[in-house]
Amino acid sequence: MKRAVAGLMAGLTGFALNMPAQAQSDVAQDVQKLLQQYPGQVFTNLDAANAAQEQVAQLRNALQQRFQAQEAACLPQFFAAACVENAKEELRQQQAQLHKLDIAAARYKREQSLQQREKELSERQREHLEAGPRILQEHQKREQERAEREQKWAQEDSEERARAAAKRAQESQQRREQAAARQRRHAAELAEAAKKRADNEAEYLKKQQDSEQRQLDLAKRKQERLEKQVEDKRKQLQELEKQQERAKAAVASQGK
Repeated sequence: MKRAVAGLMAGLTGFALNMPAQAQSDVAQDVQKLLQQYPGQVFTNLDAANAAQEQVAQLRNALQQRFQAQEAACLPQFFAAACVENAKEELRQQQAQLHKLDIAAARYKREQSLQQREKELSERQREHLEAGPRILQEHQKREQERAEREQKWAQEDSEERARAAAKRAQESQQRREQAAARQRRHAAELAEAAKKRADNEAEYLKKQQDSEQRQLDLAKRKQERLEKQVEDKRKQLQELEKQQERAKAAVASQGK
């Protein structure tokens, strides 16, 4: 009884594991065909290495898509976990084979690139050795031209600095002269203002003195008029007194 159950379980498991692989296109054959194109993972030119890497990338995508389809087909089954694990193992094995081929192609490309760089370096060294005298002569010529340019630049720089210094000195002299002129104008303006203030003060004092003098003259004339009026009054009183005395004398003479 136990052996019968075990046999039944094994049959169901095998059936579940084989269902997704049969339902999908056989990408594994494409992987094997690619591996057979490069036996021993040996490349003879860069075009082949580049083509192999492009095919590896395409097959990786195809394997991933096939695994997703297998996984989707496994899920409804009774032994889904075992089915999915079998699909994963198949994916890992085929990806590992593609990875080795990709690594071999990349290694070949690096070696070819290194050989090309070494070849170019050797060629440049050979050219440098063959052109040594010419290069030395050209180098000496360039150094001489550089020295002449630097000397010319130094002379031009010196002349420019001299012109700049002369210009600064001229501008400084102009500023000093302008400052001195401003100071002279300011001093003249101050002197003119002081003179004007003095003239105004003198004119004011003269006007004040003239006003005081006029007031004194007016007071004097008033005083003289008053004195004259007083004198006239005194004379009138004297004349009146004389008239009164004459009248008294006339009356007295008539009474006798």
